[in-house]
Formats: sequence, C-alpha cells, structure tokens
Amino acid sequence: MNKVVIVTGAQQGIGKTIAENFAGLGYDVVVNDKDDKSKLEKLKDELIRKYKVDVMVCFGDVSSEQFAKQMFKQVTKHFKYINALVNNAAIVEDMEILNRNVQTFNKTLTNNAASVYIMSKLFGQYMFENKSGKIINISSTNGDKTLYPTSIDYDASKAAINSLTKNFAIQFAPFVNVNAVMPAWVMTEMNMQLDKKFLEKERKRILLKKFQTTQDIANAVEFLASEKAASITGVILPVDGGLSII
Repeated sequence: MNKVVIVTGAQQGIGKTIAENFAGLGYDVVVNDKDDKSKLEKLKDELIRKYKVDVMVCFGDVSSEQFAKQMFKQVTKHFKYINALVNNAAIVEDMEILNRNVQTFNKTLTNNAASVYIMSKLFGQYMFENKSGKIINISSTNGDKTLYPTSIDYDASKAAINSLTKNFAIQFAPFVNVNAVMPAWVMTEMNMQLDKKFLEKERKRILLKKFQTTQDIANAVEFLASEKAASITGVILPVDGGLSII
C-alpha cells in the first residue's frame, strides 16, 4: 500500500514540484488549489500516467473551514491513512503600507496562515489518532529575517506559520512531526517576472549567489517527510542559500 501525501497550492510552482516529487517516490497524492481546476486535473493525469499512482483532486479554498471539513471527509474516506500534509497554499499582493487596508491585510493572513491552522488541526488530529504522520509547512524568510514593508501582510502570515509549526509540534507530540521549510528567493514563474535589477541585487545578498529552485524546496520537504527526519520536530528549516544568516 502506497503512502499518501496531501499538497495544498499544488497547481503550479513549489506546490506542483512537491506533488510531482512525492509521486515519483511512489506516494499517492491529494492535490489541492482554488484557482484553476483544469490545471489540477491536468496535473492529476500527468502524475497517474508517469508514476502509476492514485491521485485525488480537491478543488477549493483550504482557508475556508467549511471546505476543509468537506475535503477531510472525502480524503479520509478514500484513503485509510494520511502519511504527510504539506501546507503550501499562499497568496502575495505587494503594495505600499499606506495604500493597504484591513481587508487586504486580513485576506492574506486568512489565505496563508488560517489555512495552515485549519488543515493542521483537522489532519493532524487524524494522524495523531493513527499515531503517525508528518506535517510540513512552507514558510518564508519573509517571516523571519528578510522583511519587506510592501509585503507586510505576507511577512506577518509567514511569521504566524512559524509559530503555528511549533505549537502544533507540541500539540500532536509524540506521534506527529510538525516542521516548516523556509525558502527565500525561489525561481518560480512569478518571481522571475520581477524587475531584473532588483532580482540581481537580491541574488548578490545570498551567500551561495543563486536563487533556489522549486526542486530544492521539494527535496527539503521530502527529507522532513521521511524516516530520516524521525527525530526532528518543531523546526523551521531555512532553504535559502544562506540569506537568513546575514
């Protein structure tokens, strides 16, 4: 029987690579996103064709407790055990602080942090009752060392994820390992569309002088979901080329 992983925000970028990586390891995969169901269905077909694994699509907003509860029922009905949950779903909307209002601020916190709380609460308890499981949250150096005032709500949401990671590690001990991966600049399609001079300035700040790839992040998630990380919990793991220690 294959292991099972849930990946939120899986239709592109980091989430898609994580889903592909787990499928390549022989995991059955639950893919989730809320923006484009056709992309999720295409990813499902690709993973089934390439890796011969079971793939379940759950299209909807995991920051909605109502949807998350429906998803929980569907997933646990289809799969007896859930081995890993990867909380990756997130949004970012940069703007000057004085132009931002409470609605846009709360929108980001709800999408990025409340989704981690809701999904971890539901599936973490299920794993705890089964006495086994891994939760890996995708954080960011924006929540710790590399702050940008134009991303104040995103930064706050990632700091919240770091706190949630540690609190859930305590809550679900000793059966569930809860950790986070903390990327900095990752070569996603969205980031590569930013101003080239700005990106070059940011690249030079990184000790290894290169941006990370989505595969770099997937590799770290793979490790934390594996038995090699059986004694690691409550950890925020930087995968940032050394940016966060400067």
